Amino acid sequence: MIIDAILDRKYADEVRAQGYTHWKTCDGKIEEIKYDPQKIYTYIFGFVGGCAGDAAEAITREMDGGTEESVKQALCKYILDHDYNPDLCEYIKSRAWLTEC
Repeated sequence: MIIDAILDRKYADEVRAQGYTHWKTCDGKIEEIKYDPQKIYTYIFGFVGGCAGDAAEAITREMDGGTEESVKQALCKYILDHDYNPDLCEYIKSRAWLTEC
């Protein structure tokens, strides 16, 4: 689900804030902790046509040709439309979603 991508990024940010730069993946690989917009785009795009299709299409459309602000708006719309904690919108607004970090 799209919420998982948002929460995974939030968790990664929290881990990085504790001073960690790498973590071990489920398959045992050591991976740098960083945000990659292409990975989240590909993940969300996988929901186009499915149960979260409209939201996935709106978010990826904004990632394709929108602005940072329009991506944040699409992500927050998803949060609010699906009755997730609206405080997540503050997190979404505090991050860049179109650039790697």
